[in-house]
Amino acid sequence: MAPARDAPRSRRGAAPAALAVSLALGDALLPACSLPPQRPTDADLLAASAAAPRGVQTFATFCAPCHGKRGQGVGEAPPVLGPGALPEFPRDAVPTRNSLYRDLQQMQIDSQTRPVGFPWRAPFRNAEDLVSFLALHLAKAQRGEVRPEDDRAVVTYLLAAQGAALPSEGVTAENARSIPVPHF
Repeated sequence: MAPARDAPRSRRGAAPAALAVSLALGDALLPACSLPPQRPTDADLLAASAAAPRGVQTFATFCAPCHGKRGQGVGEAPPVLGPGALPEFPRDAVPTRNSLYRDLQQMQIDSQTRPVGFPWRAPFRNAEDLVSFLALHLAKAQRGEVRPEDDRAVVTYLLAAQGAALPSEGVTAENARSIPVPHF
């Protein structure tokens, strides 16, 4: 008769113990691994509103209908606030299948201002780049209502909401080139 082997040990007791240890370690390490809140936070938006009241009003009137109240992007309009907003280099636009979201005026502007094979916009490196983009790409119907100082006020609001360090006077024609755009 062959000697009896030890019966395999049950792992039923090991699983709950391992789970309890991993949960305890996870709770201990979670504060060190947690991500900072995504911008813009409510506090960021409040501070940006105080820094650029004219920019908030202009944004709400002319930008929010397409880009959303918090700048999150709606339809084909990209986000202008938050993670991934205002990237330095342009991304290729991904058209939606619903033609109701297509801005025919913007498509006409793009076809007239973009040589074939070129990026659809210049890089966003500083506030001046954003102001120039706004001046060129705001819908023609709205362009007559928005002045260059309104464009700078909107850029001041956007950059303040993204946490950029801005001078007390905000973005001006004189300092726009020296204010970098934060990229997340």
